[in-house]
Amino acid sequence: MKQQQKKSAFTLIELVLIISLIGILTVVAAPRISNNKTDQLFFSEEIYSTLRYARKVAMNSQCSVAVLFSSTTITLNREADCDGSGGFTESVFEPLSDADHYELQIPEGVTIARTPNDNFYFNDIGQVRSVDSNTITDVALEVEGATITVVGNTGVITK
Repeated sequence: MKQQQKKSAFTLIELVLIISLIGILTVVAAPRISNNKTDQLFFSEEIYSTLRYARKVAMNSQCSVAVLFSSTTITLNREADCDGSGGFTESVFEPLSDADHYELQIPEGVTIARTPNDNFYFNDIGQVRSVDSNTITDVALEVEGATITVVGNTGVITK
């Protein structure tokens, strides 16, 4: 007599149970992964990248770039005439979305503490100056516990 070999495979019920368990785990785990603390951490990284981009644009274009804060956005504008007179009215191009202006939305619930508390700009050699007083200044930004520092004389950005 011939002995039949038994093939092993998953049954339909086992497959449905596994897919159901994966679905339940996804529903439970998804809100925990996308929480407010993660958004805040990512936002501090976005600010860091925005400051580095502003400095690079200023140095490469030989035209000062201002970092302008409002209660809901951080905007990058450059001088219209690039003559050192101020007047930051020209929008800076946003490379990732091909937008004609660079504007970073501040997430709800995120606070930014600035020292000093005025807007600043990077000049054509990368130094940081106050928009109001036009003096070289060090800048410290605190975003939900993360501190980003910009050294006025050199424009070096650290976190």
